[in-house]
Amino acid sequence: MGDIKMITSKSVIKDLPFIEDKKVFRAVTMALWLIIDENCATAKGIKIAAKKVGVTATVTGKIVREAIPTSFKNERVRAAIASNPDIAAQVNLKRQRIIQEAKDEQHIADIMGEL
Repeated sequence: MGDIKMITSKSVIKDLPFIEDKKVFRAVTMALWLIIDENCATAKGIKIAAKKVGVTATVTGKIVREAIPTSFKNERVRAAIASNPDIAAQVNLKRQRIIQEAKDEQHIADIMGEL
């Protein structure tokens, strides 16, 4: 979890593109603070910030999800998997489902190619 501590909401806010609407900017900065610095769940942080400022969670969420670095997201998932075996099982099931779907698509493509 070393990468999580290195990323701060201030550093992410500095890299944000210009946001004209002041309310949306306030909601985005609040959501980033809640998610990164206060370790709040992403959806919950976005919902709280949007409601507090009075903007839609959809607009706020789109900007926030694009702004949060992938490394931060990955570290959070790893930490959640390590602390909860149920989440690890869900991730494994999802991974197996994706692999099986790819195999199914390839099988159908092979069959269609033979006709």
